[in-house]
Amino acid sequence: MNKKFIISTVAAIAMALVGTVASAATVEDMGSATLKKGSSGAYVMALQKNLNTCAGMSLTVDGKFGKGSAAAAMSFQSMKGLVADGVVGSKTKVALAAACAGTTVSTGSTGSTVISGGAGNIQSIITLGSPSSVTVSEGDANKAVLGFEVKADSGSDLKVSNVGIKFSRTSGGSTWVSRYINKVSIMQGSTVIGTVDASALSQNGNDYTANIAVDNAIIKANMNAQFYVAVNANSTIDTSDSGSLLKAEVTSIRYMDATGAVLTNSASNNQSFYVQKLSLSANVKVQVSEDNSNPRSRTVTSNYTSTTNDVSLLKFNVTAYGTNMNFNKITAVATGTGVNDVTQISQLFKLKYNGNVISSVSFGNANVGSTTRAIAFGDTSAVVTAGVGYTSTSLNGGSSLMIPAGQTGAFEILADIKPIATGGPNAAALDAGDTLKVNLPSTDVLNNWSVLDQSGNTLAISTVNRQGSATGYEATFRVQGLSSTLLAATQAVTNTYNNSGALTTATVPLEVSVTAAGSDFFIPRTVAIATSVSDSTSSPTAGFLITPLLNNYTHPVAANTAVSGTVSIMENATVDGSGNFKIGAGQTAKFRITASVANGGTPVSGSRYVQLNAVRGDIDSALGTIATYPTVPASSFQSAGTAAF
Repeated sequence: MNKKFIISTVAAIAMALVGTVASAATVEDMGSATLKKGSSGAYVMALQKNLNTCAGMSLTVDGKFGKGSAAAAMSFQSMKGLVADGVVGSKTKVALAAACAGTTVSTGSTGSTVISGGAGNIQSIITLGSPSSVTVSEGDANKAVLGFEVKADSGSDLKVSNVGIKFSRTSGGSTWVSRYINKVSIMQGSTVIGTVDASALSQNGNDYTANIAVDNAIIKANMNAQFYVAVNANSTIDTSDSGSLLKAEVTSIRYMDATGAVLTNSASNNQSFYVQKLSLSANVKVQVSEDNSNPRSRTVTSNYTSTTNDVSLLKFNVTAYGTNMNFNKITAVATGTGVNDVTQISQLFKLKYNGNVISSVSFGNANVGSTTRAIAFGDTSAVVTAGVGYTSTSLNGGSSLMIPAGQTGAFEILADIKPIATGGPNAAALDAGDTLKVNLPSTDVLNNWSVLDQSGNTLAISTVNRQGSATGYEATFRVQGLSSTLLAATQAVTNTYNNSGALTTATVPLEVSVTAAGSDFFIPRTVAIATSVSDSTSSPTAGFLITPLLNNYTHPVAANTAVSGTVSIMENATVDGSGNFKIGAGQTAKFRITASVANGGTPVSGSRYVQLNAVRGDIDSALGTIATYPTVPASSFQSAGTAAF
């Protein structure tokens, strides 16, 4: 492009602008050749003058196209939507010429920026209190690190054309700002009005500076306008640089009043901010918690011939904080009782996420000897020792499972239960009365889960970043059976005192529900006293087995406690012709057990409690074969306490 064409283009642009041009800036001839780093001479000087006058830059006019000129050119190109490469060709020259021609356009029906008034100045520049000492994490975009407010005096509207900024590292890792951020922007409110790449910042010792050209930044006369310095963080920050403290500073503001005068105000508004690797940030964490609908201890009706599918064992929630979280492996621990190996109960475990199965773990060959098994959903390379074949499918069909930042996902672990063995207890098979539970210890969340932040970094193995656990409860497997639930542990205790005012007897109520699985059940209407806190086998003909407890939940000596009990129907049970309680198949009945706890000997300090250890029943009204159904865990079936004897 030759000089004549440039001038004529400028003239055409100026004539096309609708409105009043107060004082268009003179366009210096930049020649027809492309200008770039390494160029020199009169045309570079002209370019530098035009960038200063018409784009608000503060270049030294020396005719040498160095790093500073390249950064200024890139800033201007970015502002105008051009390729920001720092190479000044015909498109950049035309845009710069147009900027000079339209510098002080005051009105116009085409929507041109309006500034009005006479001579004016910036009255004040103050640092905003927010943001203050923010943390910039990997991948953050347009994260404000410094806010400042500019007030125009009453003389004129002001058009800001350039903001000088400076960054420096205060403490921590590298002094190179580009190791932390890749872009710096000036924002007016929430709108980006100017941008420069961090690679274009000029270095002077530990300081990195730039003059950022801004567009459409108007401050009305006698009014305030709020601006922000914002950064884009690198997608990956070195661990050694994580936690570094940087400082952002506004050093100058260049602007123009309605007379066309171009002025510069120096500034010293600064704010510190931290740069943090996501995986190490205290604000970034995975929180695990037990779901409110997590199944409690219960009896599961199984059978002799086929698998019982999809028995729910554990429900838990996972919340992602500070970043999107990607999960590749989720582990838990399965524990069986009454058998020698978990695989004798179930060979297949499933993991659901928000109601959908996303992974499964299968055990191939039963391995006698381990009542506890690790379950690693998503770990396709896992190998279980001692000859147990092990297969895990990847999470979510081969891709990571992602939980967005600030959201909670609902998980559930289920198992397919093998048929119950016939012919009595079998050490190599699942027997009636065997149990299974799945726990999610905090140590698994901490050490065994594979969790990555949105930048692909492994979430730090730290209780700050990985928190929580979930407790599973035992499912007891029976072809037919009774399962119990505590209804009310806080029923009022009635105390009886002697003439001397000493407590002699406490009447302790305990309310439970009992469900009959698989058939009608018949329960003896008797209450017996267990011999220990864990006893569920003594008094084999009694319907309800209870035990007295001291305040530390240990069984008191018999000399100090005399206990008797009765039981009555609250609802949904009947008394048959033989005088036994009857619960219909699939029905849930409610009972009140009333224990009389007496001081039978030398006083023992502390309160008395009553615990239900087991319920007994038979599917035959003749009670020919009474089976024992322990409450699991028994500690969850305790009454309110008496006063101390």
